[in-house]
Amino acid sequence: MADQSALIGSATAVVNSSPQDRSSPIAAGPSQASPAKAEAIPAILLEDSTILELFPFVVRSINDAECNIVRVGAPVLTAISTSSIGLEAVRLLQSGQSIGAVKAALGKEHESSTTDLSPLIAALHKARIIRRAADVVLCNESPSAWRVFTQKCAWAGFSLRRTVVGALLKYLPLRMSYAILFHVRPRWSKAKRLGALQLSRQNLQGVFGSSMLPSQIDKIAEDFISEQIRRDLDIEILNAFSDLKVAQWIRRSCTISGLHYLDEALARKQGVLLSSFHFSSSHLIILVLWLHGYSFTGAGGITRAANTRVLPFDNPALEAELGGCGKVKWFSHFNFDSVLAMCKALESGGMALVYPDSIWARPAKQVAKYFGHGAAQYRPARTAVPFLGQKAEANKGVPWIYKQSQAAFIPLKLIRTSNSRFHLSIGPELKLDRQASVEAIAAELYQVLEQEVRTDPAAWSYWRILHQFLISDDSRSGESPVKEPGPEI
Repeated sequence: MADQSALIGSATAVVNSSPQDRSSPIAAGPSQASPAKAEAIPAILLEDSTILELFPFVVRSINDAECNIVRVGAPVLTAISTSSIGLEAVRLLQSGQSIGAVKAALGKEHESSTTDLSPLIAALHKARIIRRAADVVLCNESPSAWRVFTQKCAWAGFSLRRTVVGALLKYLPLRMSYAILFHVRPRWSKAKRLGALQLSRQNLQGVFGSSMLPSQIDKIAEDFISEQIRRDLDIEILNAFSDLKVAQWIRRSCTISGLHYLDEALARKQGVLLSSFHFSSSHLIILVLWLHGYSFTGAGGITRAANTRVLPFDNPALEAELGGCGKVKWFSHFNFDSVLAMCKALESGGMALVYPDSIWARPAKQVAKYFGHGAAQYRPARTAVPFLGQKAEANKGVPWIYKQSQAAFIPLKLIRTSNSRFHLSIGPELKLDRQASVEAIAAELYQVLEQEVRTDPAAWSYWRILHQFLISDDSRSGESPVKEPGPEI
């Protein structure tokens, strides 16, 4: 039997706490907890004699090996993601057994001589699921019986929705189930839809002003919301379908043009920087290219139910069954490791996929030091660029990566042709001024984005949050806080 500490600790993640959202029983998504943070817990939580008092919680199954544990009853919803054995440990702790007794019980059941609960307990502590340890109060929030009831009801509704959506997608033809779900809008309550519509109208009005009639702006806003609903349904398909069915769906439902631009750029062996803005379900580009046999490196968050898996390209057995697939190295975060991997891929004549209109935190300066130059020693990480008649915060990450090689910059755009069908358009090389500053290159990229937005405004994913990264003329570039916008990739 494998070491029990690895089985419990390796799948544990902390979900950032966030105020409750009326439209969803969980208000935040998962983020991995680093080992360093996991160790910074009160000493009493490491003592075998300690008995813990936990908040009430509900459990959401991800797959046979993983689940989410969600705290209920408090003003703020928090959660952890853990393994099935981790859930077993939490239930034993909730029953009033000491930490040492839980270790002994799990060790006996799973025939393990060493059982380490510290990663799990650290995650529970960080997510504020532990209320007391012995007589020590660790969280001053008090659970409310009414909140427990209402949040469990909301959770039951959420679980029912997932079951119904999964059943429709599983048992009906995709075209029929997609049409039904589009009209039902399972993730979009009336309040959420009206709020998003209002914000989208305001931002569209701020951009287009008197150049459009109010009825035209209303039409774009309505079409934008429809596209966002379809984008959520695409994510539901990723969650509901098996890896094989996801791959078959993409192969059957997405056409592609312009491959000769990509092949010509690859033939030069100087690297290819693939670039897509956030139009439609742009995250599906990763699968389209992979299924067409292209290998590349990239970074970004992709929503899928299973936290340990990103998309089907990380399934070797599926690759063998499908045949003709490329090799994808994908990072869930834009950090030193992912930037380094993308730069190395370009340096070796390979490909990297980026999304220039994302807003990332700037990676550490080790990247520049690794390559022996000071190109990354810029400050700050963002710059003000002209955009849609105003100024917007643009990240310097993609311009910086572009400057590190002689890679061709190839634009991509995913276009929705019907509910669940797409076309990937690959354009000719976009020749930017590689000798210019990262600020100037960022401005060039956003001019390209502006042309795309004006051509197809409803498909761009940022209309309801555009105001969050527009800046006033007197703002100091890069120093104003900007909320992470919209799409996860």
